Amino acid sequence: MEPLVALGLASNLVQFVDFASKLVTRARETYKSVDGALVDNSELQAVTEHLQRLTGRLHVSSKGPVNHFSSTEKQLHDLCSGSRDAIAELLAALGRLKTKGNHNRWNSFRQALESVWKESEIQSLAIRLERFRRQIDTTLLVLLREQVDQAVLSSDLRTKRVSEQLLGFIDDTKTWQADLIETLHQNNWHSHSQEDTALFSSKLSSAVLQSEDLSRLRIRELLRFPSISDRYESIDEAHKRTFEWIFDQSPATSGQQGQDPMARHQVWDSFVQWLHDTESLYWLCGKPGSGKSTLMKYLYDDPRTSQHLQDWASDLPLVKAAFFSWNSGTQMQMSQMGLLQTLLYEATQDRPALISCIFPRRWRSYLLFGGDLHPWTWSELALAMKILTSDSGTRFAFFVDGLDEFDGDGAQLVKLLIDITTSPNVKICAASRPWLVFEEAFSSHPRLRLEDLTAPDVQLYVSEKLQRNAMFLQLQKQGPQLAQDLILEVTGKACGVFLWVRLVVQSLLEGLRDGDTIADLQARLLALPSDLQELFRRILDRLNPHYFAQASRIFQIVRESPEPLAILELSFAEDGFELALQAEVAPLSPDEITFRVEVMRRRLISRCKGLLEVPSLEVLGPATRVQYLHRTVKDFLASPEIWRYILSGSAQSFDPRSALYASYIMQIKKMEPHKDMFPGLWAVIRACMEYAHSIQSKHNSDQLAQAAILALDEMDSAACHLLNGKCEVSGTSWLVEASHTSRRPNFVFEPTVHWGTPYYFLEKPNLAPTKRWRFLFPLTSFLDCAFVSGLDFYVGNKIQNDSTKFDSFQGPEWLELAADFREQNSPDVNMANFNMVQLLLKHGVNPNTQKPGRSGSPWQTLLRQPALDGSVEIERWLKLVSLYLEHGADPYIQTPRGSVLQTIKTMCRSPDPELSIRMDEVIGILKSRQRAKQRPKTESRVTESRVTESRVTESLVTESRVTKSRVTKSHVHLRGLMKLFRRNNHKK
Repeated sequence: MEPLVALGLASNLVQFVDFASKLVTRARETYKSVDGALVDNSELQAVTEHLQRLTGRLHVSSKGPVNHFSSTEKQLHDLCSGSRDAIAELLAALGRLKTKGNHNRWNSFRQALESVWKESEIQSLAIRLERFRRQIDTTLLVLLREQVDQAVLSSDLRTKRVSEQLLGFIDDTKTWQADLIETLHQNNWHSHSQEDTALFSSKLSSAVLQSEDLSRLRIRELLRFPSISDRYESIDEAHKRTFEWIFDQSPATSGQQGQDPMARHQVWDSFVQWLHDTESLYWLCGKPGSGKSTLMKYLYDDPRTSQHLQDWASDLPLVKAAFFSWNSGTQMQMSQMGLLQTLLYEATQDRPALISCIFPRRWRSYLLFGGDLHPWTWSELALAMKILTSDSGTRFAFFVDGLDEFDGDGAQLVKLLIDITTSPNVKICAASRPWLVFEEAFSSHPRLRLEDLTAPDVQLYVSEKLQRNAMFLQLQKQGPQLAQDLILEVTGKACGVFLWVRLVVQSLLEGLRDGDTIADLQARLLALPSDLQELFRRILDRLNPHYFAQASRIFQIVRESPEPLAILELSFAEDGFELALQAEVAPLSPDEITFRVEVMRRRLISRCKGLLEVPSLEVLGPATRVQYLHRTVKDFLASPEIWRYILSGSAQSFDPRSALYASYIMQIKKMEPHKDMFPGLWAVIRACMEYAHSIQSKHNSDQLAQAAILALDEMDSAACHLLNGKCEVSGTSWLVEASHTSRRPNFVFEPTVHWGTPYYFLEKPNLAPTKRWRFLFPLTSFLDCAFVSGLDFYVGNKIQNDSTKFDSFQGPEWLELAADFREQNSPDVNMANFNMVQLLLKHGVNPNTQKPGRSGSPWQTLLRQPALDGSVEIERWLKLVSLYLEHGADPYIQTPRGSVLQTIKTMCRSPDPELSIRMDEVIGILKSRQRAKQRPKTESRVTESRVTESRVTESLVTESRVTKSRVTKSHVHLRGLMKLFRRNNHKK
């Protein structure tokens, strides 16, 4: 066994033993999660995933020709096998804990284990772990000692160190291994010495258990979201030599600039002075399209900004971070959550050690449980920002662009920024439109208004753009003054709005291409409106009538999409629904992708006239996001009058959601199979499910629902085909390949079932009414998946048309999950679940059936619900109770609260008169069901009757076993006694 392999194997063993030992012995301390719950399913799942990662490493590392191992190598290999067995036992215990997780809370993981394991079993595992650790140390020391001694005898160590002899070239990935080998060699450690073994064990632990750094990096990576840098990268670079004035030490005023019409004519506060002094906030405001984002990017990137800020920071370290909000981007790009996550992510880039300080609860979870699956919350991020900026030993400079593009209340955003700047260690440069909410909040802070200061920059931009054109240079030679007048007219008409200038220059260049003279260009300029909105209207009016229908469809698809579409995704959406259903499941070739992207790029230019663009196409290719030219374009197109005009270009039957659905189906069908495809695949599946939810919640037509059902079936078929295909290298299915390499190893357990562990799908709470479904319910088909997500119209269609039958396990399990309304806050989800309960009961699922291994039937589970909060929840619970009773639920069943009647009265203690009326109605249904069953009223007599009847029945059964072929006189006599007993008991 190679030394590097042995060290890798041993390090994985040490990590497992260390982690497991903490769980079963040391983890007695009380642990509270972010929502106040004690150890719960989130922690259990984190432990499960960490153990599965460790198991995967042991499997991979131990591959090799075992028959050729030495006795020491074989012993190390056997330790791996033993460790895997121990992991399997822990995972089995976790499986039992998860079943109990929603009904129990534990102060420690040890206490949780004690609820499913005997003390002797826990102690036995702890002893085995300790023995594993001792054996690992001894075995690895013996193995390395043998290899070091052999290396010393067989080579000249005067020119090469022993670690280089054993490990080869030493790079950063082999540092700790080389250091361990060199220390062992220099100190001459041997396994027969207890002191040497202890020293070696300590050295190995300190080298291997550096996982705290890795945990910090993992927590920091959780802050990152896919579009975190998209907006920054899409902002144009400042044109050469523009915005240089921002670094003037003494800002110019109207008096200093004289009568120059191109001068900066407004007094403004020195940005450089602000960088040096103690003032906390600088406000950069301006008209829409005036270049605020371009200037913010310029300031953030320019090294002079950092140099001036360092003077403010003095000898203290300086941390810079920026967030560029984007109203036309993803939800995270325009949310305050996205703002905090981005600033915290960037601020900790060079200081990852801060992670454990600013996220103490999450850090504690990583130490105890190997991970944390709780989503970020506002309170956790806000506290982290407060802790971060309170560090008096660091200076922070934050740049926040697009305050007016945030989703939500502007006053809350202002409060957040003001709260951050209360720390003397923080400076914030913020940019926005001059809205009153920002003007009132920032009036006492340094600021500038951009359109008052950019006339020289506009003139420079126009001059250089036109002078790059050969035709303009010829015209300039013939009439220099006319050419200069044209440049000045464009600059003056722009009023500092760079976006207007950009569009006008583009129009002038088109004129030069078509042979316009200077007089023609001036006429073209005069015809163009100076107002940005009117300019957009003019662009729409100039659309080719032949292309207007396509432009209308494209605008509708882009607006309907919840996330910005990649150019290839938009191409798929244009193909339409019918073509998506008919397309074969086969990946596109590179040439086909290139062709599609180029066609779509040309269509955006010709159909949409630049109002939609793909600015990063050369860099990102097919993944480039289609975006609006500017926020003002999105606002313009969304105005009621303009949007009605756009809608008039397409047929009334056109549905942009169906086009998006078609795109999702095509993405799955044309996806290239590879081992890392799961995140992308589940993102598309999730989008399909969300679309189906929108159809269900908005009560669309039956025709649309049928189309959604067809598409879901096609998605299921395409995903199965994709994942069950064979990998050319390994010969196994892509599903197996993905499960081996995924960062979430609980994806897949069966190579032919891909709905088994859809972690990505269940991430969104609006799709999964209860988070625990991922633990309790194995999703072995898409029908299971549709049920879990609450798609009652799809499940109902399959039950009715496909004659789907429920087995003894599936039906009651589905019923119990659908009726569990805890953690459900959405009215749409509540209604979907109620409809699902109706559907299941209607199709014969018995609410009294108890699944093996469960503590009760679905009916008992419903009655055992914990105390409900508020009349809304009680009303929902009463609806379910009446529904169960109407479909055969046992009205005489006993609960911890007593009879069904007592349970209803206990749960409905509310002064709400309407709720009292509803409770009486349910009690009426209960009594009606009791009368229908004709049970005795006295509970004691019922019990006595049941016991006696049971004994008589037992006697009958025993007798029947003696003689099965005929009915004897004894049987007749016993039956007569039973009837007599029942009649006399009834009279009593």
